[in-house]
Amino acid sequence: NTAQNQILWSLTDFWDDPNLFAVGDDDQSVYRFQGASAANIRDFEKRFPQHTKVFLEKNYRSGQNILDGAFVAVAKNLDRINHEKSLISAGQNREFSGEIFKADLGSRYGELTFLVQKIREELQAGTPPSEIAILVRRNQEIEEIARELPKFGIPVAAQVFENIFDDENVNFLIKMLE
Repeated sequence: NTAQNQILWSLTDFWDDPNLFAVGDDDQSVYRFQGASAANIRDFEKRFPQHTKVFLEKNYRSGQNILDGAFVAVAKNLDRINHEKSLISAGQNREFSGEIFKADLGSRYGELTFLVQKIREELQAGTPPSEIAILVRRNQEIEEIARELPKFGIPVAAQVFENIFDDENVNFLIKMLE
């Protein structure tokens, strides 16, 4: 994020050609999680024009259908740095062929009702609860879902990550740097 870039600029100003290693994914920066932005990657590239890019194109976690579905979601992002980037499934899950679909739901209540219905179908089909995951964009959605699903007899184990800037160690580091 921009704050991390500013720290990096301060730490590397002394050297003409600093030895750095950085990781960034412009496709994930579309979510703006913790200040992520493709502009941060572009700023890094301008600041260190001698950089070498390495594109990771093999994915060892997901089946190709999941990668293809994710690609559809980001392909029209005009802020992408590498419009030619693709991902190839290479891991043990590459043969995964589960169903992926899009549901347009008009309200938050509709979303929760849809989740309850789909989870119940999976549980009735014999899927263990530990094999069902719900991915959300904001932490408050996890809290809401974790509060609502038990009302329908659906067990929940929720994990919420806090804002990094609320962490006392991060704030201590910021104060030291100031």
